Amino acid sequence: MVVARLRRSVAIVGGGVSGCSAAHRLATSGAVDVTLFDWGRAVGGRTSHRLRPEPAADGSDVSLQFDHGAQFFHVDDPTFGALVLPHAERWPTDASRLVLLDAAGGPPVPLAQRSDGAGGLFFGVGRTELAPVRYVARGGMGALVRGMLNAAYHSTDGLALRVYEGSRVASCERLPDGRWRLRGDGLGHEQSTADALAKSEGRLLGEFDELLVADHMAAAMPDWHPCCLRGLADATPRASAALRASLGWDEGVRRFSKIRPLFTCMVAFAREAGADCAVEAHDAPFDAAAIVGSDVLQWACAQRARPHGGARGARGAGEAEGDALRAHRWVLVSTAEFADKCLSGEGLSRAPARAAGAAGAEYVPQTDGYLRADPAAAMLCEFERILARSGARGEGAALAPAARTPLLVKCQRWGAAYCAPDPPGDGGAARAELAAALCEAEENMSVTLCGDYVSMLGLDGSAPDDAFAIQRAALSGIRAAERILARAAA
Repeated sequence: MVVARLRRSVAIVGGGVSGCSAAHRLATSGAVDVTLFDWGRAVGGRTSHRLRPEPAADGSDVSLQFDHGAQFFHVDDPTFGALVLPHAERWPTDASRLVLLDAAGGPPVPLAQRSDGAGGLFFGVGRTELAPVRYVARGGMGALVRGMLNAAYHSTDGLALRVYEGSRVASCERLPDGRWRLRGDGLGHEQSTADALAKSEGRLLGEFDELLVADHMAAAMPDWHPCCLRGLADATPRASAALRASLGWDEGVRRFSKIRPLFTCMVAFAREAGADCAVEAHDAPFDAAAIVGSDVLQWACAQRARPHGGARGARGAGEAEGDALRAHRWVLVSTAEFADKCLSGEGLSRAPARAAGAAGAEYVPQTDGYLRADPAAAMLCEFERILARSGARGEGAALAPAARTPLLVKCQRWGAAYCAPDPPGDGGAARAELAAALCEAEENMSVTLCGDYVSMLGLDGSAPDDAFAIQRAALSGIRAAERILARAAA
């Protein structure tokens, strides 16, 4: 007996903001079954939140919380607001503690006191008109996508949504009946050496009616990179080529010119024994700073000022009551230029070792030793230098006291941190070709692409604005989901 499938199935590759927003929209529709695959330790992408044991300088393991990806987001769209605001709160609660630091010297200046609007700073943080719509997620930035997925899961009794974390989708194959067969493995970024990738068997992950790719790396990277979804370019050559061209693939450096990298540095210092933590939490003269005039840093944020423990209590500083060691924790964000310089010396890839003159490249996974050494040391040193020149060290010695060895100094390499906006009027022909190619892939191959680059490249008709990168990513996922639902209903 042949049993007909009553609902269409959708596979989503990528569990960042776009992928999770699409999963929420699809699953809550009740019309399709959704399976989301994410390669990371947890869903979130750029809204990642870190809380796991790390080796400390004294040889012990410490569990410390850091928002080491996106630092905040802006909301001015009601659809996006309805999706995320139940899991968020306005930030900062005290606008006077969000400041501008000049690397050349001078005291911290509250951004709210600047009359020039402070445009052009870190993801729009200095734009006064955006202050009322600036938010962070409660319980860490990763709660943003976890909230979306939990809402979808509970609204369908868990029947329409499956999420697989730590699962790399390595290849796809279009079957004669039009479905997509996916294969993958559980290799993490750190295990993705050339030998490990070559030996990966690629277990069967499933067969699906629709394929939604919410990661530009999966859609456009060459097949030497472990993020590449092998087989997609063969099935949709026009769309893959157009996307690669629009993102500015540079074979010489093996990177996209329009996808900018960043490094974030997580720093922790133990608090003084016997200190009054409720008082010490407010010792620093600021909670977060946009930094100008530095080649290395553009942002610093005290993690105590974020609601990592959920809703704020009487302490008022977002510090979870059981936070390990009551440590002073900071996240520093590099400039794109500093990240470029680091990657030019320790890149994302290298020439293949297998044979001289061989085509392609070999992926270089980020190693723990590297991320605790050169970039981390340079970023912390620059932070110390800026604080000394600003006079903040004298007023808030708890920031980064040079006499104490940090518990933790470690970087995160975001090789594809954000898509740089296209200048107005730039790339019209390439944009038109990409839009046509993506439409063709959707209609003929049941492949849908989404991500913030859809907006940043001007494909959705809106003006690119990196201040709304998280919102644009979510809306791209929602719109992609709605096009899939329209095809399912046809």
